[in-house]
Amino acid sequence: MQSLYCDEMFSNAELMEETKHADLVVGELFYLCGSLVADKLSLPLVIITKSLSSPTSIALGLPSPPSYVPQWNVPDELNFANRVQNVLNRMLLYVFYLYDVCPMYAEIKAKHNITPNKTIQETLGRADLIIGQVDFMLAPPRPLLPNTRVVGPFQPSPAKPLPNELDQFMQKAGTKE
Repeated sequence: MQSLYCDEMFSNAELMEETKHADLVVGELFYLCGSLVADKLSLPLVIITKSLSSPTSIALGLPSPPSYVPQWNVPDELNFANRVQNVLNRMLLYVFYLYDVCPMYAEIKAKHNITPNKTIQETLGRADLIIGQVDFMLAPPRPLLPNTRVVGPFQPSPAKPLPNELDQFMQKAGTKE
């Protein structure tokens, strides 16, 4: 589905024309199309992610040694069995990345003539800044790239009261069951 959305976005001339006026691309780690957009428009790419150990983290080259960093869907406590599962998960994720993710995005990259002088791995691995919403007090230790900043989880601020006009409208709406 992601590749379909990405292809549709590049096929929409009006949207791409509007996007040319952007100063940077803000993407999400699970949706790698942001890397293609940033390359196509020669813009800086900022990735925001909630997990530094996602299946697509391989694309960015985020260090995640399976010997001590829990991978996707592995418990944080790594006994021997979990470590074996951890290594197998990392290998499977790498195979998934190489044989499923890369060809899918390489097709879009070729179709829309996005930086033909670069490989798909170079394009997908391009990020100027990675912002990880990870709390190191709760997460296991891990190495980070120089372009990675850990900001901890974003917490919403307390709710502010509604403007008077909107509050009156809501009060008149009543309840409907």
